[in-house]
Amino acid sequence: MRSVARRSITRSGVLVCFAAACLAGTATTQIRVRRDALDPVMRRAFDSGRLRELSTASARAPTVDADRATLRIDPRAMLIARDETVTSARLEGELLLPFHIGVVAEPAGAAEPVVLDLRPKVASSGAFVPSNGSFRAELIVSLVATGDSADVALPSPVELTVVVEGGEAKPNVLKFESLGQAQTVSLTIPAARDEVTVTVDLSRLDATPFKLVLSTRRGKLTMSATPREILGYGLGTATILIEADELVPTRSAIGLEADSGTLDPLRPTLDDQRGATATLRSDGLGTCTVRAPRWDDPRGTANTTVAYKAPIVFFVFALLGGVLGSALRVFRLRKQRAWGRAIAVGTGAGLLGAVLWALGLRVLTLDWSPATSEFAAFGISALVGLGFGTFWQPRGAKPG
Repeated sequence: MRSVARRSITRSGVLVCFAAACLAGTATTQIRVRRDALDPVMRRAFDSGRLRELSTASARAPTVDADRATLRIDPRAMLIARDETVTSARLEGELLLPFHIGVVAEPAGAAEPVVLDLRPKVASSGAFVPSNGSFRAELIVSLVATGDSADVALPSPVELTVVVEGGEAKPNVLKFESLGQAQTVSLTIPAARDEVTVTVDLSRLDATPFKLVLSTRRGKLTMSATPREILGYGLGTATILIEADELVPTRSAIGLEADSGTLDPLRPTLDDQRGATATLRSDGLGTCTVRAPRWDDPRGTANTTVAYKAPIVFFVFALLGGVLGSALRVFRLRKQRAWGRAIAVGTGAGLLGAVLWALGLRVLTLDWSPATSEFAAFGISALVGLGFGTFWQPRGAKPG
């Protein structure tokens, strides 16, 4: 019994010594890094307790000596921190993300270890563009060195997570095992928005994700009016021509609005050549701006103006036409005592006919151009005044 107990004690001692030796060996393999060797962002994270030591197995706060100025880092781990002073940025071109990855190295001939700074970098056009009924953009993400650390090896992989607000990112987890390794992320949103937020997070850092703000490129519209000046008070119409570029899908409905007047239709549809038309009828006098609100950004890029002018000349020509038409008819009567009344009634009828024609009532299939509307009013009024005598004769007059 004594020999068995003696052997058990001996084995236990050996195991304790072996474990102590292992712990001692582990302790001696750690690298001591002074706080002053960290970059400013990591120093702030260290002082606030947010600096993390990242290894394949875990992410934890680094071990700190009693002097509070020296860190002990596993050579197989990295230091990670986030610059909390930057919360978001609009992405246009290239951008370094505010995540700092520190790789501890012991260069030959150096008096003490150094911490090499690595940063994730994203590149993009910064805008979503139409594609097959949705809007798409791409991010090109890589891990780069900010100083003389082009040949540094990563002790463990670095993972980034990408999330699109109201959309989808493929892939949404990026894993980097070396510097210079670029990966492409496809971003998709179902509908256009003024701004799209894409959040990027460094895995296991437990910090606030960084927000990238991208825009949506909807395409451009150009609008023109023919003519630019029409009769007011509902007597004139203008054709609004809409043309779109290649970023605007065909068969898109373009919503319009006008300061005054009436538009028909309110939502014209682009044809296969990305063109559409609408008709504007005047209302009162002044200037009317027709715009496509969704596409008018910046303001003034998708609108056109039409002036409503006073229809004085139109009414003068309509009156003259009515007088002429009714006179030609009445002069053929045998008795002249009711000519004045007949001419007055015929002139009024001619004027009414001209106004109804201008408002869109087409009895005759005549298509006058806007530039000749006064002459058209004269002609229509004369025809109505001339024909009015067929239905009305002064008392005592005989048809000619």
